[in-house]
Parts: sequence; C-alpha cells; structure tokens
Amino acid sequence: MKNLSLLFLTLVLFSCTSTLEAQSPSAVPKSNASLIASGSADLSITPTKMELNLTGRVLIATQQAVSLANADGGSAVLIHSMNSPISMMSLSPDETKFVYFQGNYLYVQDVKTGSVKQLNQNIIGSIGGQLKWSPDGKKIALSCSTPNDPTSSLCLIDADSGRIEILISQKSLGEINPFYFIELQDWSRDGSKIVFVYYTPSEKGQKQDFQVYFYDTSLRTTQMMLDGKKQDAIIQIRGATISPDEKTLLISGIDAGSSFQIFRMDLESHSLSQLTRTATYSFSMPVWGSDSSYFYVHLAQNAPSFKEGTAVLDPNGDILSYLDIQGTVIAWIK
Repeated sequence: MKNLSLLFLTLVLFSCTSTLEAQSPSAVPKSNASLIASGSADLSITPTKMELNLTGRVLIATQQAVSLANADGGSAVLIHSMNSPISMMSLSPDETKFVYFQGNYLYVQDVKTGSVKQLNQNIIGSIGGQLKWSPDGKKIALSCSTPNDPTSSLCLIDADSGRIEILISQKSLGEINPFYFIELQDWSRDGSKIVFVYYTPSEKGQKQDFQVYFYDTSLRTTQMMLDGKKQDAIIQIRGATISPDEKTLLISGIDAGSSFQIFRMDLESHSLSQLTRTATYSFSMPVWGSDSSYFYVHLAQNAPSFKEGTAVLDPNGDILSYLDIQGTVIAWIK
C-alpha cells in the first residue's frame, strides 16, 4: 500500500497542469518578467569582467515560452510557447527535438515543423528534477514511477519507441522508503555519468536528509559522492550539475542563513565549499557554459526591491558579468 501511495502522489504532482500549445520557431518570445538589464541594475556586487567571449547557444525559459539564443542571450528564437509553466523540458543535442513532461506524459516536439508526438502510452509519474537527453539523442532520462514499479526511480525512455527502462530504483540503493525520492539532476556531456539525488522533503529551516550519487553508464555502477548528513553547509539541496571536465560538481541549495546559494564540490578531493554567501541575493539554477571555466546562474535581489536576471560566474564564485537575458538559462547547447 505504501508503494501504491507513492505512485499516486507522483502521478498527482504533474496531472493538474494545463495543455501546452506548440508553435513553430518563427518569432522571438516575449516576457513580462522584471529583469536585470546589464549596466543598469542596482547591484552592489561588482563584476570582475564586463565582457566575455561566450560561445555556443543557450536554452532560455520564461513562464510563457522557451527560446534558443546565442550564448550571451541575443538573437533568441522561439522553440516552444505555453499557456502555463512547465518545469521539466530539454532540447536534443542536435537541436531538432524538444521534449517536455506534462500531465503524466512525455511529449516530443519537432522543432522545425512544430508537430508533437506523445511518447509514452501508459501514464508515468514524476517527482520533478531534470529531464535530460542522452548525448547521442536516443534516450531521455527522468525521475519516474510506473504502475509496474510504483516506487521513485530513475528511468530511461527510448526517444523513438517510448519503451521505459528502470535504470535506478530505490531497492538498488537499499531499503525502500516511501518518503524518499530519486531525482535526476544531470548527465555528463560525454555520457559517462548520470547525477541524481536521493532525498526526503523537509520543512523550512530543517536540515534535509539527502545523498548525491553518480551512475556510471559503462560499468552500470552507482557511487555516493556526497552524504548530506556529513556536512553542515547545505541545509536543503535543490540541484546539482557536473562540469564539462567532470572535475567539479556545482550544487544549488539553501545555506544556514536560509538563502539560496551555490556550493562547489571538488570531485578529486571531495572537498565542499560555498561559492556565494550574500544574504541580499539568491543564486540558483547553475548551468555550465562551453567549458569548465564559467557557468550561468539565476540571480535574484531579495531586498530592498525584488529584481532578477542572469550572471556569469567563474568556478571560484566570482561574478564575471551580467547578461541582459529575459528569462532563465536552463541549458547550454553546443
């Protein structure tokens, strides 16, 4: 009964959202969000470098649309528009397919034509987290529960057939606990490692019980990289992303001061440090850029007035630049 209750919970989490409208990428999306404009924001943090040589492209999300833009946020082109926000979405490595999860189903949209295909025929539930394409564009990874396996699991779904494979289950991590969840966080760019978190929700201000794991896709083995009980810097975890050179893990979470901050874990020494510390600003949604020398982050000013925008930071947490981006950077695309 506990397992069936978990399935019911995960199915309900995404079953109440409204239907999205798919459109062809023919226009630049508009946003009503109040955003930081570079050079005009009332910020007390001074960037160390105002201009950067950013390469590649980025996927940008607002409440109304998802767009693909240059690495500095310019020349944005609409990928997908929607009537209501969606939290799980991803663009394929070749930029031809956009996948999103809503109402217990995965949908794959052809970016060029705008046509949409429902991928799974039987309903699946998800606690949330990230939605990631495999580097070869053949598989889609997400956290899910299925009628055949109603516990929180990490799933791989074939991008053509919709066939679901349970990659990591609670049983493989030890004792099954209906109040703990597996949440996908990242897939390394070379495809060798999948990053996921095993955690239980906690009340505001309470320290969360969580662990960060790597799954080796070649050896099919799981390794715990961080045990939340053995550190005091991160009170609650919100996300984790591995650097392109696989030497650094950036963790988004809440610190002891109850503010959203960015933490760094050195994967060679396993040392953990806090990169951002000011209580005036919240830092979240870290996304690595073209290499391991910088990452994008969503920056929000908490007081005296709420403003938000995008900053580029180096691995030491120093702000290199602010970008005039209307929305949140959710992925870097080659």
